[in-house]
Amino acid sequence: MKKMKSIMKESGYSIPSSISSFGLESLLWNVPNTVYSRYTLLRYTFDELLKFLKNDFENLGNYKEANGIKPLITSTNQKDEYNSFINILIVILSI
Repeated sequence: MKKMKSIMKESGYSIPSSISSFGLESLLWNVPNTVYSRYTLLRYTFDELLKFLKNDFENLGNYKEANGIKPLITSTNQKDEYNSFINILIVILSI
């Protein structure tokens, strides 16, 4: 996910500063283990991660940082930025 963020930036996509590497790590930390273990091929797993995050948009406000204590998203604007990032990534990968 972090590499995809770098590729997106290099390709001219505007990535909000609120989406840090730690933020992406934390975003993925909130995804249930069952999503990671559904497939053995990384490509399919990555697709499943993105689909899960897109479908779980309403719960993004409840996500925690990877420490499990602090909230990952602290404003509606930040939630929209994460959602936009996920949607752009889905379009780029044509999921």
